[in-house]
Amino acid sequence: MKKIFSFIVGLVAVTTLQAANYTEAARITMSCAGGSETQQLDLIVDADQATPATDPNLASTYEVGQVNLYIGDANAPKSSYTANAISNLPIVVVTNRRDASYTFTFNVPIATDGLVLTDLRSNEGVKAIPMTNGDSYTFSVAGEANYAANTNVVIADRFVINYQAPAPQYETSLTLNAYGWATFSYNKVLDIPAGLTIYTGEYDDATALYLHEQEYVAANEGVIAKGTANETYYFNLSGNQAAQYNGDNDLKPTGAYAGMKADYDIFVLHDNMLYLLDAEGDFPVNKAFLPVAKSAGAPARISMRFGEATGVENVQAAEKAEKFVQDGQILIRRGEAVYNLQGQMVK
Repeated sequence: MKKIFSFIVGLVAVTTLQAANYTEAARITMSCAGGSETQQLDLIVDADQATPATDPNLASTYEVGQVNLYIGDANAPKSSYTANAISNLPIVVVTNRRDASYTFTFNVPIATDGLVLTDLRSNEGVKAIPMTNGDSYTFSVAGEANYAANTNVVIADRFVINYQAPAPQYETSLTLNAYGWATFSYNKVLDIPAGLTIYTGEYDDATALYLHEQEYVAANEGVIAKGTANETYYFNLSGNQAAQYNGDNDLKPTGAYAGMKADYDIFVLHDNMLYLLDAEGDFPVNKAFLPVAKSAGAPARISMRFGEATGVENVQAAEKAEKFVQDGQILIRRGEAVYNLQGQMVK
């Protein structure tokens, strides 16, 4: 294998390499700002290498300036790695006793898809560095928790080849639409993830659903979610599974749909408003809807508004709303007051 790689880094036997089904070949050379000592690590992707092949790492750090770089743990370090695919391959750095600044230099004569080195703790956070021939990456280990000057420090959990972030651990998830909205319901109490706002809804018996912000997702309650368009948010269980909302919430969860669809007009979210549902069949899981009594007469659509209700909505609930047409305009009478469909009082 070492002879094969010497051809790779020297770009001598291209035809031989192609016959061997190599799609990626790279050498990482690690050096220190305070000296000339180096250590190398070889990576090869070979379509025919189903079982990874490795060479042992024989470098030591007995000399003050010597660095080390390898794959595997300290008991079985490897200086080369050949496989038919490389994914989430950690590499271990051992610093020398001279400096805290180091550089990776990349020799990459073959790159079909390209290997990527990820620094999980760079000054910029998680940083992906494409391994391009002749490029380099300089980093400092001074901020490492176990770093101590003038010692050999092993850093085994910072650098990864072809890193793939682990799937988040969560109870359930929700993806918002292109307007940044979604309806939601769940059978357990959930904490609200960062960047997302959850609202209950109070219908004004006219054309608006007034949204009231909540601090959690209560169990078996319909809610409206607002956040970044097309973003997926991940929910975890709340520590208070007995939590309930105070006040009215006219939004209903998926589980209530079967028992209400016969007697109510069902409104669902579309874009950034609520529209009458005209489809039959099962209701989507973990969603919410707004039921409107058929006797009330369903509007064409229902808008969503933030905060406390004004105009029509401040009239006491005991006052029954009555719709009527006057001069070609639909108006709403509550008590002695008359409002238009926008909730403005008509004098």
